[in-house]
Amino acid sequence: LASITIPESVVDLGPGAFESCTSLTTITIPGSVTGLGSGVFAGCTSLTNVTIPDSVTRLEPDVFRSCTSLTTVVIPPGVTSIPQMMFADCTSLTNVTLPEGIAQLERGAFQSCSRLATVTIPTSVTSIGDHAFENCLSLTSIRIPPNLAEIGRFAFSHCDRLMVIEVDELNAAFTTLEGVLFDKSRTTLIQYPGGKTGGYTIPDGVTCIGQDAFSFCNNLTGVEIPESVTEISRSAFYSSTNLTSVTVPSSVTNIASYAFSRCDGLASAYLKAMLPRQRAVRLQAAWLPSSTIVRGRPVGGRPSAGVPRRCGYRHRCTASGCRPPACRGNTRTPAVNPTTPTKTGWAITPKCWRGPIRSIPRRCWSWSLFPGRRI
Repeated sequence: LASITIPESVVDLGPGAFESCTSLTTITIPGSVTGLGSGVFAGCTSLTNVTIPDSVTRLEPDVFRSCTSLTTVVIPPGVTSIPQMMFADCTSLTNVTLPEGIAQLERGAFQSCSRLATVTIPTSVTSIGDHAFENCLSLTSIRIPPNLAEIGRFAFSHCDRLMVIEVDELNAAFTTLEGVLFDKSRTTLIQYPGGKTGGYTIPDGVTCIGQDAFSFCNNLTGVEIPESVTEISRSAFYSSTNLTSVTVPSSVTNIASYAFSRCDGLASAYLKAMLPRQRAVRLQAAWLPSSTIVRGRPVGGRPSAGVPRRCGYRHRCTASGCRPPACRGNTRTPAVNPTTPTKTGWAITPKCWRGPIRSIPRRCWSWSLFPGRRI
């Protein structure tokens, strides 16, 4: 099936109607059609272009997913949202026209559109979902419209050529400084463009490095964190593989889960905190390298430096980690690997050891990381 003309009597194309018709190159949709069902053209790898008539007002998820030859699409004016994964994996898509009236770009709408270099987000858009533009490798800039109030997780992650995030001056939720996205008050760093190279100095006045702010920024080699920062959020530097060093100032009181996870190039981390018990840094399964320094002493590979002798599950915590008293349902030795560090440091776990473990479970920190005692 290479081409098809749908008759005027058809008013709806149901889910998967032409799914995986890999030889289909052209299709004519009549003005009588009002809706396109889920995955209706998904996997039509030879489809190069399609005209959606103005009569269409309803689009469901995955409509053009994995249409790897699709280059151009014009969305009709009656559509109010781009549904989940609608253009995901459309690796040849270079141009898409979005009309005013669209309010949402849902989860993964343009995920892995690797040739999409520019996209104009209409002023009517109020939210961008998780992974919406993830892995858009050719995207160089994005402009946040005035009514946008919500940006999901990993919305612009793996955009390795994204250099600038611009924000309309009328936007009440976001602002930008040197192409980096902040909240309106510039106290939270929200998104660092993945295409920027070299190091970056976070401006004074920023108090929080937001969730996923530097995640997958593989061109980032170093970051300077000012004394105004008090919190490093979950996955803040996740998988920034070329990040080689970081200094966490004494003002930081919380390093959240996976903050430095999979930073394989991180050679040294320095925590300057000299913290009494009431101001202790909390480490929630954040991964740190084996050369981590705390208060002038190396603690990477020595998780017990900040761990109480017994964690909340009555596990005995030693220099090599936590050892549970018993291990039911598992014949392997219930111990933590005492000799082999991972790339990002050592690990402890209250469960039976099954191999290298790269996280420090929060349950094993019954106070907080460095509870004011000498090490």
